Amino acid sequence: MTLTPENVFLIAHYNGIVSRNHFGSFFESEQRKCFNCSVKSTFAQLKKRIAEKLYLNDSQVISKIVYRAPQSYAANHIQYNDVQICDNNEVVDMFVNHKYYEMIGSIELMVTVENKEIPQPRQIPQNLPYTQPFFTTTV
Repeated sequence: MTLTPENVFLIAHYNGIVSRNHFGSFFESEQRKCFNCSVKSTFAQLKKRIAEKLYLNDSQVISKIVYRAPQSYAANHIQYNDVQICDNNEVVDMFVNHKYYEMIGSIELMVTVENKEIPQPRQIPQNLPYTQPFFTTTV
């Protein structure tokens, strides 16, 4: 996917922390991936694109996405806030906000990846000895 007006450049930090300083929110992680994404993406498509870039396997799931959102520009500095992305409307808002602050050049996300439990097949005991049920009779 090439960078066009329909695509934006994203930096996905993962399994790091969201911190704050006098410029607002910033992300700290040792792992990050860079990629392009369509501005027409839905929440499900964004999660799928991130999962592809992070090479997640079937036992891993994206449990949280946080956007480092520019909020204001003052004194030659951009102030950032962290915004959790949970649905299609928030994805649209993220891309609209990026268009407004396009001088930044990229969208930064913090992604939390967790292992999900994969149900194991239930073990059914085989070849158990048959036992006679115990019955009582009342007189």
